[in-house]
Amino acid sequence: MKRRPNKAPKLTILPVTPAVDAPVAPTTGAALTSGEMDKGFPVFLERAAREIISPVDNSKSKQAWHPANNQTKRLVRCVESLRDIDDILEDADAAKSETKRKRKFKHLFTPLLSLVESIVELLQSIESAAQGSTEMSPKDCQLVSKLRQRFLEHVPLSSDSLLKKIRHKISAHIDKDMWPSELTELFGKAEPSVVGKWLHVSLGVLMDVLKLQIYAWSVLPTPQGTITLMYTEPFVSTFRVEELKIVELLACNIAKKSPRQEILLLAQSIVAHSRWMFGESDFQIRSWIADSEKENWASTLRNIT
Repeated sequence: MKRRPNKAPKLTILPVTPAVDAPVAPTTGAALTSGEMDKGFPVFLERAAREIISPVDNSKSKQAWHPANNQTKRLVRCVESLRDIDDILEDADAAKSETKRKRKFKHLFTPLLSLVESIVELLQSIESAAQGSTEMSPKDCQLVSKLRQRFLEHVPLSSDSLLKKIRHKISAHIDKDMWPSELTELFGKAEPSVVGKWLHVSLGVLMDVLKLQIYAWSVLPTPQGTITLMYTEPFVSTFRVEELKIVELLACNIAKKSPRQEILLLAQSIVAHSRWMFGESDFQIRSWIADSEKENWASTLRNIT
C-alpha cells in the first residue's frame, strides 16, 4: 500500500496578533480549540507596524525589524545613512539663505560617503553569498557584478576623490593643516548637481538590489526557545528551536508594514528634498516606474551608460 503524502495545512487569515505560545481566537481572545485548528493553520495580521531598527531610537527596538543575515545587516547600514541624508536635505531644502544651505550641503558629504561605501559592501556581500548558493541565478550574479562596476564608474571612491577629500577635511571635521583659503577652494569644487548625481545613482543602485529575494529579518526579543523570522514577505513565522535547530512552526503572521516599502519611501523623500541641487537638464531621478516584466531587475544598467 502506498503511503499518502501529508497535505499542506490550509491558511486562515485572522485580523489580530496571537501570543507566541498558543494561537488565539480573533474575537474572544481564547486559545483556539483543536477542532478550530483542524480547519486550517491560522495566519494572523500583526498589530504592530514595525520599522527598521534605528540606533538613535531605542524606544522602538522591541517593535523593530532587525537584520537576520549579513546582506540585511549591510542593507540596514545603508538605511541609517539614508535617514541622515534625508534630514540634512530637508533642512537644506527649507533654508532661507544660500549660506545656510551651503552649510547643510557641507554636512551631506559624511553620510553620503557612508552610503556609498555601504552600497559597495552590500554588493560585495551579495556576490560572495551567491557563490555556490541556489538563492540567486547565475544571471542575477552577473548583474550584481556589473552593477557594482557601473556604480564605481559613476561615483568616485578612490582615496583622492573629491567625495572623500571634502568628507575628511571639511565635513566630518576641519582639517588642522589646511588654510581657510584652501578649504574654501576645495569646497568650491563641489558642484551640487555633481554631488546630487552621486546621490541619485546610489539610490538607483540600492533600489535595484532591494528587489532581490535575499534579505531576512528578525523580531526581538522572543520567548526563550523561539525565534521569529521573515524570509519571504509578508509572512512572519515563529519557530521553536532546540540546540540551535528549528524543530516546529508555532505561529505565522502577516507583517503590517514592509521594510522594503519603508526604504522606498525614504528614497522618494530624499529625491524630493534634493531637487534644489539640480538644473532642469541635469541628470537626476525624475520619476519612479515599475520594471517591465520583459526587463531584468537591474534598471540602473539601462538608465546609466
